[in-house]
Amino acid sequence: MARRNRLAVLVLSLKLLRRLGGLRYGLTIEEMQGDLGGVSKRTVRRYLKAFKAAGVLLEGYTTSVSRCKKWRISRIRNGKASIFTQTA
Repeated sequence: MARRNRLAVLVLSLKLLRRLGGLRYGLTIEEMQGDLGGVSKRTVRRYLKAFKAAGVLLEGYTTSVSRCKKWRISRIRNGKASIFTQTA
């Protein structure tokens, strides 16, 4: 992967992380695609997987009204506000 391409991937993933961190109810995969300029659903899922591997507390849930799956960052861990899991 070329250096410019790696930088673009990093920028997009940080943009998504920042967007998710600012929302209480999260986003659907399709909404994330739109925010990232129409990348594929598979790319969005890779970003989410990478965030989890990095220790970000992501949670997926199904909304009761529209029955669609949304992803959000959980800010509560052991009663404390944080977006990262504790690593050893």
